[in-house]
Amino acid sequence: MIKLEEIIVFGKSKQIDDKLSVESVLSFFGEPEIFTPAYKSYPLMIVYGDLEFRFRNQNLETITITFEENGTQLPSQIDHKQFDFALRRELNAIEDLLKQYHVTWKKDEIMSDSEQVVYITEHNVHLAFYKGLLTKIGIVY
Repeated sequence: MIKLEEIIVFGKSKQIDDKLSVESVLSFFGEPEIFTPAYKSYPLMIVYGDLEFRFRNQNLETITITFEENGTQLPSQIDHKQFDFALRRELNAIEDLLKQYHVTWKKDEIMSDSEQVVYITEHNVHLAFYKGLLTKIGIVY
């Protein structure tokens, strides 16, 4: 089981790290909703609801979780029960979570704009906020 908070704080877990392979994703999560093989400059993509894995040259490139307004669909292997989506997606709640683990973060001035603010943690986790709510987590490997 992977805890959503662990992904936000550390960008990895015992099951997800930079050595993750396509085969291990498929084995752990099962049949994906979308499997798009790599083509020319496009990476291989594996999608489970709002969870997406991208591989380039068989190496894990990014993991993205998107939080939808009408509910987020994550595989059952990701434990988000402890993560109350209604309350804990607020900017100050994420800030408190990162402080609890002594994780530093800074605003990404290039990716941020007047409507969306993006932060990058010391563990290379990108956190996008729209109107003060967490809308996307991106982990770059």
